[in-house]
Amino acid sequence: MADNEKKTEPVQPLTLDILKKMSASGKSLPSVKPAPLRKDEVTND
Repeated sequence: MADNEKKTEPVQPLTLDILKKMSASGKSLPSVKPAPLRKDEVTND
């Protein structure tokens, strides 16, 4: 069955592959960027 060959490829790594491609393209996902400290926390320093 040729369909069985397609199932051989894992699905999760596809997500990492997309992230790697976006990272290589210089496009960084907002969720990946570290959240900036709140002004309240910075002022508290």
